[in-house]
Amino acid sequence: MLVELLKIIYSPFSKKYKLIFKHISGEDYFITFVDTKYAKNIAMAKEGIVSDSLNAYQLFVNLLSSEKLSFESLNINQKNNKNFICNLVYSKNN
Repeated sequence: MLVELLKIIYSPFSKKYKLIFKHISGEDYFITFVDTKYAKNIAMAKEGIVSDSLNAYQLFVNLLSSEKLSFESLNINQKNNKNFICNLVYSKNN
């Protein structure tokens, strides 16, 4: 499943930010909520801002943790000499 981040919106009801991802191959959406500090870092990363405080691995781990997702497997394939496709398999913990 390949997704792209479409929007980051503040949700006053949950007092968190809503991240809206769209599946690249279709019209389906994936929505998750994150705390303010993570939303800020994700927004900066989306804009291409490089900073020592932006650790992509930590952002990813925090996103998985906040959604109670367990990492199952990761498949990385090289698309061309500069781009890679990454497939993540995860399960939702109750």
